[in-house]
Amino acid sequence: MHNNRWLSLPALALVAGTAAAQTAESSRQSKLTIDQLIQIKHPSGHQWTPDGSHVWFSYDDGGVNNVWTVAADGNGPPIALTNYPEGQTGEGGFWSRDGRTFFFQKNGGLLAVSVKGGAPHPAWQSATSARGFSLSPDGARVAFLVGQRRGGVNSTDGATGAGSRATATPQSGTGIELIVHTIATNTDEKVAHADGNIDGISWSPDGWRVAFVSSAVNGASDLIVVNVRDDVQTVVGRAGLVP
Repeated sequence: MHNNRWLSLPALALVAGTAAAQTAESSRQSKLTIDQLIQIKHPSGHQWTPDGSHVWFSYDDGGVNNVWTVAADGNGPPIALTNYPEGQTGEGGFWSRDGRTFFFQKNGGLLAVSVKGGAPHPAWQSATSARGFSLSPDGARVAFLVGQRRGGVNSTDGATGAGSRATATPQSGTGIELIVHTIATNTDEKVAHADGNIDGISWSPDGWRVAFVSSAVNGASDLIVVNVRDDVQTVVGRAGLVP
């Protein structure tokens, strides 16, 4: 006995209609609008926190980057550390060595935010209006600059020649101050002063000495190393002098 393999016209119409409806629905679900595509977040620039407990990264949300973090074991959703409409990248940012606090530069100062999120706040009082933040290799201290160059007479900070040693005599109110902040104790120490400018801050591997270039208002410049333990400066190079 042969089975009838032909379907009636009404049955064919029903099958065709069902297939068309499924295709249309699938098409609607698979299509993304331009706005939806723009809103998709793209993580990039991922790095570890110093304690290895979290990974932090930037999320590109429609062309606006902000900094996020997530537990490395996947236990919990990503957390936004910054949420600025104009965006905030992680460039120039750094972590406390216990991995609990993220520091980043914003609006002419340094802000801090917990790894658990929350509202960013000034890292410490003297960091609210400062620049050139540089973390020591051991993560214990931060060197930075405050003040503005003076338009008056040149000052040599007490140093008289290459290889000479002089105790740093920080001044206040005029010129540029080089300050070292200890994170654990929340204390500042002024280690150098220049009437012109200070730049090129660089830490020694042991985290106890800072090298920098001190420029006078007349254009003269010195390469100086300061030991932050005893505030002793050594001029190791001077413009125009070749060892």
